[in-house]
This record gives sequence, C-alpha cells and structure tokens, in this order.
Amino acid sequence: MWYDDYQVRRSLRILTSALALLSSCQDRAPGTASKPAVTSPTTAPVPSAIEPRVPARVTPFRRAVLGIQKEYLEQEGATRRGVLFQKLTHALDELRSNRESVTEFEMLALLGPPDFGQSDVGGASYAYLYDRFGKKDWGVIIDIGPDGIVNRIGWSGTAAWDTTHWKRFDAYPKIP
Repeated sequence: MWYDDYQVRRSLRILTSALALLSSCQDRAPGTASKPAVTSPTTAPVPSAIEPRVPARVTPFRRAVLGIQKEYLEQEGATRRGVLFQKLTHALDELRSNRESVTEFEMLALLGPPDFGQSDVGGASYAYLYDRFGKKDWGVIIDIGPDGIVNRIGWSGTAAWDTTHWKRFDAYPKIP
C-alpha cells in the first residue's frame, strides 16, 4: 500500500472534485427547473481549502469521450482492457491536447483503477496494462501534475517496463 499524508490530501481533493462534478453535471429533462437550494447560516457550505477543478460546462468532445467509455464498458467490460480501452485513452489524450484540462478524478472515473501507481509532492503517475496483440502486452502511463491535472499520456509495449519502483495499485485496500 502506498498511502501517506500527501496521498490522503490528494484523495480528499479527488472526492471534493467528485462531489462538485456530480452536483454540477446532473442531466435534467429540458424545460424542468431545479428547486433552489435553501440554505441558512447553519447549513451553508463551508468553503474548502481544497478547490475542485471542475469544467465549467460539458463540451461536445467530453460527451464523445463518455460515449467511447460506454462502448468500451458494454463490449469489453471493466475487467478486460483491449482495443476499445486503447481508443478511450487516445480520446482522453485528444481531449487534453484540445486545451481542455482533464482532472485526476475524471481520468480515474473514465478508466477505472490502474494496475500500478506512484505519487509524491510533484504529482502522481498511473500505469494501465491492456491487450493489444497479446495478454497485457501494452500499457499506458498517465502523469498527473501537483495541481491534479493530467500532464502527459504515453503508450508503449510492456516488455521493457521495469515496474520495481512502481507500487501495485490496490483498488480496495485492507485498512487496519
């Protein structure tokens, strides 16, 4: 397990972003108004020191990425990563290269838990293995900056990978 104080702070930032994303991106039927939130001084939200980075609007390209994710989950499933997983990571990189920031939370929500990971105060890196020509013969490495935004995405064959400095990612850690 590779949890430390920095990782806990990062997890809190991801959870804060998740809550903000879920509350801001709910689809509503056209013509229906949402009820305004009633707040009082005792129930008003307390400002957080960790500000979530949530896109101001859901762009058509973000909707296209979600469509690719749906296709991937329907045809390959979350436990098998193949050609559609590779297509999803390329779409995520296109989104990033179109100057739309992709947060760590969005990346984890789209791709699921990685196979390997490492983090420090300079950011985090996640590695996903997938089937391209054989069983888990290719991988994608995603670098996250200290601000929680995806910086780089790279693909390569896994034959030359040295994973000794990477920690195996435990999606459901055993907490004492």
